Amino acid sequence: MTEVRQDMVQSAVKFLTDPKVTSAPLAKKIAFLESKGLSTVEIETALAQSKGETIPQPVVPQRPVEQQKMTWNELALSAAGVAGISYLGFTLQYIFPLFQFPSPKDLEQETLKQNDQMSKMGGLLTNVDLQTQEMIKIMNSYAKDVSDSLDSVKTTILALEQSDRERGDQIFKMEQEIQQLKTMLPTVIEKNRESQDAMVTDLHNEIKSLKNLLNSKKLVKEEEETKASSKRKN
Repeated sequence: MTEVRQDMVQSAVKFLTDPKVTSAPLAKKIAFLESKGLSTVEIETALAQSKGETIPQPVVPQRPVEQQKMTWNELALSAAGVAGISYLGFTLQYIFPLFQFPSPKDLEQETLKQNDQMSKMGGLLTNVDLQTQEMIKIMNSYAKDVSDSLDSVKTTILALEQSDRERGDQIFKMEQEIQQLKTMLPTVIEKNRESQDAMVTDLHNEIKSLKNLLNSKKLVKEEEETKASSKRKN
């Protein structure tokens, strides 16, 4: 049968009779007590005592004292009992204080501490949210600048491509014109040569005509001079 730990029961009774705890649901009270290591019998005892009720404790039958020598098994059991009592004393002195139920003041201080931590955490979350929003604005602005720069580069590239196409068209036209000139040049040179030859021929003919005219005038003058000389002699 499970032994009822009265110290744990008394701590549970103090917890259950606390004005701040009495209004809490019974299920939460029991769950809290179970989390502190209380057994079902100890929880029922504490609940009953917190309501002013009492639960009869089970009577452990006492073994009659026999006037005889102890066997080795009894010595071993006695040694185990002494060790258990020593461990129980160590537990009550060093371990049990770790499982003491908090007082109302401690609960209030812990609540204030948690509220303060939650407030600080809320402030940190607010700051993080503001910084995140500011970073989003910066990134959006940066993205817009990058987009504008890309649009400008794209426009410049399109303009250069258009200029290259126009320059290519002009070069193509110039090449065609040069090719046409190359094709026409021999013909033009030949025509000019023929024209020059004709002009030279005409010039020769005119010079020849002038020479003939001059010669004929010279002959006429010589004849006139001869006639005039003959008349003077007569």
